[in-house]
Amino acid sequence: MRELKCALYESYLAAGAPTLDDIAADIAEDGELEGAPSRDTIRRCLSSSDVPGQQADAAAVAIVLARRAAWNEEEFALLIRSLWVKARMAAPLGQPLDTFTDPFALEVHRAIDSSAGAFSEELPPLPEYVERDHDEELRQKVARAVKGISTLAVLIGGSSTGKTRACWEAVHTLPEGWRLWHPIVPGRAEAALTGIGGIGPRAVVWLNDTQHYLNTAVVRSALSSFSSRAAVPPVVVVPGREG
Repeated sequence: MRELKCALYESYLAAGAPTLDDIAADIAEDGELEGAPSRDTIRRCLSSSDVPGQQADAAAVAIVLARRAAWNEEEFALLIRSLWVKARMAAPLGQPLDTFTDPFALEVHRAIDSSAGAFSEELPPLPEYVERDHDEELRQKVARAVKGISTLAVLIGGSSTGKTRACWEAVHTLPEGWRLWHPIVPGRAEAALTGIGGIGPRAVVWLNDTQHYLNTAVVRSALSSFSSRAAVPPVVVVPGREG
């Protein structure tokens, strides 16, 4: 879906960023277009994180924008139709967030007896969480993502200081419909490189031990681009690294 949204937004900019009313007027004046999207549907075609409900509506928006941009409208409409089908058929990356009920699957550390320096059978696997100052900041970042603003969180600290647990608590405040992607198999960098192009809206990207991911230029570039892509807003959570 990212390709579809990027293509539509690129045509919008090339057309001189017309208003929604201008686009709606162009569509209304053309009696031969299959689609007849409303003003709100046009807005959602350009800025919503969802695939447009009707292929014909997306094509209608594409045609009038291509005309304003002096592009080949038939070729561009064909491209948008193809990308619409591809977006509809694409399997979302990751799994529904609410299916992640085991924090240890996301590399949250088990409770450690500080006096013994080891895991303790007497302590619960996941003790009651005690919030710290950074938790409020994490909540604010998650709240921004819910509003459609991509966010990147990086927690830096020593080993077993609660970085991953803090992110576990934060992302579980997200509403229903969010997905989580944890690229780790066959290797962290390899998994990220393979799938990062398929990240869609309402996605948590869980990158534990960040250093194993961010030493790859392609991954760094992809992550940094999310904050500027208003049409596809995932939340990007980086649990952190030792430092």
